[in-house]
Amino acid sequence: MQVYRRAAMKGGIALFGALLSACALGGKFPQDFQSARKFYHSDKFAEAEAAFVELAGRNVSKRATDESLAQAATCALAQKKYDKAMEYAGRIGEPALGKLTKVRVLCSQSRWDDVLVLCKADDIETWPDALIFDALLWRGRAWAVKRDSANAEKDFLASVRFTVLPDNKAIAYQAQGDVSHEVAKDDAKALQAYGEVMKLADSVSAHRLARAVMARARILAAQGKGAQSLAELDGLEAEQLKDPYWRCTVQLCHGEILEGMGREADALARYKAALSCDKAPEALRNAAAKKIDAIEKKP
Repeated sequence: MQVYRRAAMKGGIALFGALLSACALGGKFPQDFQSARKFYHSDKFAEAEAAFVELAGRNVSKRATDESLAQAATCALAQKKYDKAMEYAGRIGEPALGKLTKVRVLCSQSRWDDVLVLCKADDIETWPDALIFDALLWRGRAWAVKRDSANAEKDFLASVRFTVLPDNKAIAYQAQGDVSHEVAKDDAKALQAYGEVMKLADSVSAHRLARAVMARARILAAQGKGAQSLAELDGLEAEQLKDPYWRCTVQLCHGEILEGMGREADALARYKAALSCDKAPEALRNAAAKKIDAIEKKP
């Protein structure tokens, strides 16, 4: 099962900041808040944490204090200071924001049971709008790890309604497809979910599209639909995949499907293309080399 573990998500700090932007705050607070965020986005996590703690101590407003504490927790989390991050989360007055901050700390430690204890009974769709997508996504991932496909699928699909960002929608549909395929063993539903990602092709990052296309291709190939599988993989143009990791991964996937169809000469060409991605991770290139060796040693 693919589990999404992101100890320090750059997106998390922007999420909480979105709430703060709705507040009309005077003085230097807004500028100092943005300066603290710049520390974070420059990977100066300790400096950012200290800045947000100082901002929380100004008591400009309840919301400003809560936002600053949530940001401080994110910075502590980036440093793997889990106890400190949880301490900041516990000081947040707004219940939903405090709970989501705790959920992110727990998820970063793979404490999935604790995530469900904390929020499995919550009607998350009644939370502040800016928090709902992340909260549903994280709870869905906890359900997925516990192999509760029904609740996981429900949360992933619900989360799509609470975001306008194509990449977020792609993340949710991918997660739903994964749990449908790997846990529920419902490939029809999985293919549909991955297909929703592909509908966003013009709006999502290349690696999100590649992940969905490869997942669909593997299912189609396993169903004996090799031609359709290859056609969908062929739609991933090389120029879309500037990252060597993804270029190599797609070539490997293509080769494995071709090999499974008995087209070893074509598969060999794909494995060699994967091996030629010299900036790809060594593990991927080693996998390609082993595939090449196995084919070439056949009589």
